[in-house]
Amino acid sequence: MWGHLPGPLHPQHPAQARVRPVHARMKTPRVPETLRERLEHHGRSQGHQWALRFPTQGGETLELTWAELVERARGVGLGLKRRGVAPKDVVVIVSSSPREQALGFLGALFAEAIPSIYSHPSIKQPTERFFASFSPLISASGAACLLYSDALAPAFQGWKAASGSGIALLPLRELLEEPAGDEPLPASDGKVAFLQFSSGTTGLRKGVAITHAMLASQVQAYAEALHLLSSTDRVVSWLPLYHDMGLVACLLLPCFMGVPSVHLSPFEWVQRPQWLWRQIVDSAGTLVWLPNFAFELLAQRTRAEDLGAMEFGQVRAFINCSEPVRPGTLARFVERMGPHGVRWDQLQGCYAMAENTFAVTQTPMGSPLRLDRVRRAPLLTQGDAVALEAGPPSAEDKVFASSGVPIAGCEVRISHRGERRIGEIEIRSPSLFEGYVAHPEATAVSRTEDGWFRTGDLGYLAEGELFVTGRLKDLIIHRGTNLYPEDIEEVVASIPGCRAGRVVAFGITSEQMGTEEVVVCVEPEPDVEDPRALAVRIRQEVALRLSLGLKDVALCESGSLLKSTSGKPSRSGNREAYASGRLGGR
Repeated sequence: MWGHLPGPLHPQHPAQARVRPVHARMKTPRVPETLRERLEHHGRSQGHQWALRFPTQGGETLELTWAELVERARGVGLGLKRRGVAPKDVVVIVSSSPREQALGFLGALFAEAIPSIYSHPSIKQPTERFFASFSPLISASGAACLLYSDALAPAFQGWKAASGSGIALLPLRELLEEPAGDEPLPASDGKVAFLQFSSGTTGLRKGVAITHAMLASQVQAYAEALHLLSSTDRVVSWLPLYHDMGLVACLLLPCFMGVPSVHLSPFEWVQRPQWLWRQIVDSAGTLVWLPNFAFELLAQRTRAEDLGAMEFGQVRAFINCSEPVRPGTLARFVERMGPHGVRWDQLQGCYAMAENTFAVTQTPMGSPLRLDRVRRAPLLTQGDAVALEAGPPSAEDKVFASSGVPIAGCEVRISHRGERRIGEIEIRSPSLFEGYVAHPEATAVSRTEDGWFRTGDLGYLAEGELFVTGRLKDLIIHRGTNLYPEDIEEVVASIPGCRAGRVVAFGITSEQMGTEEVVVCVEPEPDVEDPRALAVRIRQEVALRLSLGLKDVALCESGSLLKSTSGKPSRSGNREAYASGRLGGR
């Protein structure tokens, strides 16, 4: 079957000698194992060794051994069973605590329920706005039970009473104190393990059902790509567990493979990013996943006094994932951290998505992350990534960072394009989802006629490596989170003084911030007397309702915004006009 596909990146492709079918590379049996079975095995074989740590900036750290972790997860699982949660009930978890999220999630797996971690309400977002987006997700998932932290009790109780939802509300604190006991837990049916919602603005997020087989295939293939060793590796993460990178790469992968992991609160980390360095040293961390904006933030916010004599030569990989890898950001990161042992060969790229459980590609361990310098003109006019000959860089160059090669069993191709030709990235693998939960239309358009998944991302292949160049759609990736322009435009258009149909939002790459920043262009109503006050109101409303800070609000002359042939504002056209200084005349 593999050899009959037209030009994909697959095991028989001459440029991909390193990539072979999963069954030819795995040393472990291909019979899918559940995460519960793996944890129980670790509890027996290395029960006295530490498994999870949850430090706080207050200096307290909860540490669990593998045996203690199994006991805690079993207690939560039995607590759910005792409260009427049945196998295959969807259990939603909402908490700001990584400890509560992780133990609630693993406990639900022990009960053979289907857990799903949702994002915690932002302090910048009114409660009613959170529930306006939360309720559709509850309906789409068919959730039977909601596990929440104590601080959220009044809000969730009020929401349930007002909405008439029949969902059961269970405080996480009670479940975490539940004794394990000797009662039997339900046997696994080997089907759906958990629900993962794709990252994005909440109203448009789509659920992906991850099966036990998908998870087993993903973690075994990715562990092989990382050369993961339970005896020496340590994962350190501040990433939220409702995101696939935080959940799969930093919690489930280590738990499955018997590797210890450290989990910081993202709410605490964002207040003091350099806190991560101390945790890496204290835990002898070897693997760290970060979105590009975090590399930039660490480069900018880390001071000499934060580091002292710390050294990070033991880290095997800082893995850049979740948003496009930006070479300039990596250069600044190495320049800042170089005196403390950080080297270019520790930097890695990864291309991942919830629809594939997580990783699609990964920089080969032991190889430096590859930078590809190409000619700008053919790139822009023809979509050709023409490599430049060796020589000094110029303003006409464009540099892309590689996202690595496909992990075992994963296939990558560029739709209808050859080597170094930019097109839509398409994938297939054993860890690929079957469809979006309660979104049949989105599922239908996501597949090609021959069954490959259309990622919506643009990229090219060069000598077996994947280079991601952008997106087919107008999706904005800001600090590792997907933002949909429609959501931003809807908020702005609802503000008095903004002309209907004359609002457009788009992303502009910020080298300084290491991520995409959001710009809104608006044509005000003719009777607006104070345009500056309107711009302030727009910033306030977007921050309040979407928890998003705008880079710029451009107030434009009447009729200056470009529209498409369908009558809608052209995001790409207006982005170009803004970048060239042709918008924002008021």
